[in-house]
Amino acid sequence: MLCPKSKLPLNGAIPNFVPNFERRTDACAVWGDVGTFLPWNLFESTGSVSELETNYPMMRDWVEWIRRQDEAPTHAHPHLFDFGFSFGDWLALDGPTPSSFKGRTDETYIATCHYFQSAKLVWEAAGILKGHAKTDEARQIYAKEEKKYQALAEEIKSAIQDEYFTPAGRLAVDTQTGLALALAFDLAPEKEVCKKQMKACLKQDLYAMKAGFAGAPLLCTALAKSGLVEEAYDLLFREAYPSWLYEVNLGATTIWERWNSVLPDGTINPAGMNSLNHYAYGSVMEFVYGYAGGLLPLAPGWKRARIAPCPDIRFGKKVTCSYDAAAGTYACSWEIQEDGELVVTVSVPFGCTAEVMLPDGKGTTIETESGTHTYRCQPARDIRQVFTWDTKLSRALEDDRAMAILAAKVPPLAGMAHDPEMGANTFREIAGMGYLPIDPKALKETVEELGTLRNSGTQKEEEMTR
Repeated sequence: MLCPKSKLPLNGAIPNFVPNFERRTDACAVWGDVGTFLPWNLFESTGSVSELETNYPMMRDWVEWIRRQDEAPTHAHPHLFDFGFSFGDWLALDGPTPSSFKGRTDETYIATCHYFQSAKLVWEAAGILKGHAKTDEARQIYAKEEKKYQALAEEIKSAIQDEYFTPAGRLAVDTQTGLALALAFDLAPEKEVCKKQMKACLKQDLYAMKAGFAGAPLLCTALAKSGLVEEAYDLLFREAYPSWLYEVNLGATTIWERWNSVLPDGTINPAGMNSLNHYAYGSVMEFVYGYAGGLLPLAPGWKRARIAPCPDIRFGKKVTCSYDAAAGTYACSWEIQEDGELVVTVSVPFGCTAEVMLPDGKGTTIETESGTHTYRCQPARDIRQVFTWDTKLSRALEDDRAMAILAAKVPPLAGMAHDPEMGANTFREIAGMGYLPIDPKALKETVEELGTLRNSGTQKEEEMTR
């Protein structure tokens, strides 16, 4: 079959930009994987089996385009996507220079992770369509393809683990993007090892975003999904470059192509590649709705949802979030009371159900029918508390009260707070640094006094509605 307006065959390749009638061979990982990711996301959002059925051939053909090259006699590394052009981790900040086009995350690893995920989505799509097939012939075809792509996905995953993970479970691609892909796509053979490695990587990077187009869209959600919500919030609330709030503070109303497409003095970055309305980094809102607002789907079309807000005092004392899903409008608000109690109010649309998970540290889960419901709980710790032993020293720079306490009780630590490397340590980690000129008793008294500080949230109160 030929592409209309072109003499080139429709071979399953999805070009790097569309419409594209003349350069259909310009296809590569991540960019081309929109052919599987987008139809699957649409299915999860709408629940439309007919749309999934319409797009299934494109999903399958994209994976087949990769597989044909993978299984070519000249390909030396089975199931590793190490052929053809790759954008890699485009515009990441861990490349040879901060303005390099590509970051340092291994390009074959990035491509192969997406090869796996695309094969997995085709496998899952075939299973869905098998269950809705209208004829026995169609059911048999989907059943056969379900097994085929399940086997392919499992083989790719094994190849990734054999090539990139040590026997102990450490990932050789020790970057934010590398670890985010492992966590987001469930590729790590030892998830706890991967989580620990991610925390160490973020600390090494001084809790600054280094990921590019392949990693940044997944990073905060992957962290939160793995239980590292605090680390995700650290990235979200960061105001220094590179960060989302760096852009906001410079007046941005859309997301830029580079983290610093606009420089602090208001001029355009001379390095080029400076679209001021680019998708990739704006995807952080998936994390905001899913974890700050607590709204996550549990069934296609949002017929069932999980409502599990993760409060943080940096939002202020109240957050309200709503989402117009295909099944109706879901809403969740949480408010910190004067005594530290948390009030959570949820709305579930007609004909839908939800599991409400309260952040009380006990795993309390309530099965909820349609309607508006209010719950009260006492969080595991006082959310009003700004500082604990596990708070990073750099947070003190944002609070004049905290800096005054440090200056009075442990003056050396007040000075160290200005050093980015030292500021990346928590008070608990600092307590273990016996070589520092800090009296342990004075540090303990300092953290106890910092723990009495409360933030009412009146100046930072945010309301998120959609």
